[in-house]
Order: sequence, then structure tokens, then C-alpha cells
Amino acid sequence: MCRPPNVFLKWFSFRLKVAQSQGKFRQQMPVSNLIITRGNVRLGLELLMSRKILIVEDSCDLREMLGSGLAARGWKPILAESGRKALDQLEQETPGIILLDIRLLDMNGLDLAARLKKHRVYRSIPILAATAFPEHTARQRCLAAGCDDFISKPFSFAALQTSLTNLLSGRPKARAAMAL
Repeated sequence: MCRPPNVFLKWFSFRLKVAQSQGKFRQQMPVSNLIITRGNVRLGLELLMSRKILIVEDSCDLREMLGSGLAARGWKPILAESGRKALDQLEQETPGIILLDIRLLDMNGLDLAARLKKHRVYRSIPILAATAFPEHTARQRCLAAGCDDFISKPFSFAALQTSLTNLLSGRPKARAAMAL
């Protein structure tokens, strides 16, 4: 994992103590797992800096295309072809965001999302659900399962990049990207 410079850690530790003393942030966690975005403290400094993305997609061609396309745009893709493989990958390295296909062969993507959101370590990782189901039916189900946003297949890399950036920057749930 990427470690921020020591000077930044000292500055951040000071800012964290100030925020805690003012009652703005009470939860205790390692400084290396925090970020400040527009004055707010959030989990994930190292994750945001790393730009690692776990792509959980059962279609081999689509998984490889997404991986190479996002790598060309500065992301560090981690590929998983199933829910089980995704859980194995998460034990090895923690991504900053997850792109999750809802229809997987071994388990339902919604079940995987709900499981991750209940986990004390993985619950802070934003999940972008991707599915070819009709938007009006799938969107509510995805958000109810714990996904942070939803994108309809097929989508462009520009729409995907916008959704990923919005999620990592802590903006409110973005409107689903429109299909091509």
C-alpha cells in the first residue's frame, strides 16, 4: 500500500486531534486509514491514493476490457471472476473502490455487496453496481443492498470514470450513468 509522506502524517495527526477535541470526529482509527476531503474526515487515505479498483465480473472479455481500459486511465485493476474470488482478493489487498456485476455465476452480487457492507473492514469501500437489468428495477435493489451507486450496462468509459470519481471524492450518490 502507498504510504503518505511523514510530514503529511504529522500535519494530519494534528488536524485529527483538533477535530476530535471539537467533537467533530470521535471514532478512533489508525491515521493511515483516514483522509480529509473538504474538511471532513473519512476512511480511506491509502485506498484513495492507490486508485486500486476491484473489478468483479464473470464475463472474461468484459473483465479484461474493463481492466485494461481502467489501467490506461491510471487505475490499478484487481480482477475477480466470481464472488468467491472477490473475497479472496480482498484478503490479499484492499481496493479503494469495487466495480461489482450484480449477476455472478457463484453468488448474487447483491448478496456480496450486503456481506461486504456488514464487514468492519470492507464496509467503507464504495461499491459501484453494474448490471444490464432495466435501470428502474435494479437501481433500488442495488442501493438497498448497500451499493453506493449504480451504472447500467452498456456504459462508456467516460460514464464509468465519472461514477468512480464521484464515489471516491465523497460526493452524494451520483445519478446513474445513462446507457449508450
